[in-house]
Amino acid sequence: MRELLKRLLPYLKPHWSKVILSLLFSFALAGIKGIQAYLVKPIFEKGLSTSSTFEQALWLAALLLFLGVINFPCRFFHFYWIRYVVDRATCDIRTQIFSKLQKLPMSFYSTSKQGNLMSNMLNDTSMFSQGFRNGIDLIREPLTAIVMLVLAFTRDWQLTIVVLAITPLLLLIFQQSGRKIRGNQHNVQEEISQMTHAMSEGISGQKITKAFNLQSYVLGRFVKSQDRYFNVQMKTTYVEEMAHPFVELVGALAFSGVIVFAHHRISTGAMSTGDFISFITALALMMDPIRKFSQANVKLNQARAASDRIFALLNRVEEKSLGHETLSDFKKEIEVRNLTFSYGEKMCFAIFQ
Repeated sequence: MRELLKRLLPYLKPHWSKVILSLLFSFALAGIKGIQAYLVKPIFEKGLSTSSTFEQALWLAALLLFLGVINFPCRFFHFYWIRYVVDRATCDIRTQIFSKLQKLPMSFYSTSKQGNLMSNMLNDTSMFSQGFRNGIDLIREPLTAIVMLVLAFTRDWQLTIVVLAITPLLLLIFQQSGRKIRGNQHNVQEEISQMTHAMSEGISGQKITKAFNLQSYVLGRFVKSQDRYFNVQMKTTYVEEMAHPFVELVGALAFSGVIVFAHHRISTGAMSTGDFISFITALALMMDPIRKFSQANVKLNQARAASDRIFALLNRVEEKSLGHETLSDFKKEIEVRNLTFSYGEKMCFAIFQ
């Protein structure tokens, strides 16, 4: 996690204001959800009871509407700026990789496949930059869960202790699933590269394919590469989709214990019905951040694997630059050195003009 953030930081610095504001809005969104859950008890006990007045119901309705109005800009700018930074960072990383490719020696291209490089620029960069969005999720969702946990404590601390008993199981699920996905994601990215290479050669080499009647061979090679990608991708999918129902199963286990214990608390008068409804609301709202946290944990480990491939390319040794930044610089050198070219060289120069 720390290594990924260190690699992302240079691409986030130009947009630090949007990053900070997105973080601040995550606090606001967590607070709004907490207030909405807190209002459940007064709504049932004061707004909808037989003894409540019209003014009380109107005040609670107006408060809920106000929270909805405030939530609109907070949610919009929070997610819009996150996507802005992610997409801008993706473009910056691709530009850096493309610039790096112009500076690598020809020996690199003799051992590298075109499809692999294209996959590195398109797939790996997109997954890597998504690490910022997932990192924000790892901040926003725990904040929301903490707010709901505090609310649950205020309603009934004994029931909350029952819920906290599942925490070690959840941490174990997150740790194991993240480790397995990160280990397998390198194979997934490699197979994507191989499949992209097969696609690129199959399209660009059509003249040779048709000249030697190799259509079946080219198709078979693409199908094999696609099957290999499917198999390794299913390993990641298996772990990812297994983690989600595990989290929900553990949550259902905790919820069942809460129902049994809450019946005892209500029957003895230690807890009111309004407290219980508010507690259940906070518990339900707390499970959603836990589920999203699980998803963000998976995506973040995929981003870490993609970043390894990207920086393995960016850290390659460059050749000494003997080229020209612009075509006009090339023309000036021709005039200064009074260079002469063959007919073929002149034709190449005309094409680039």
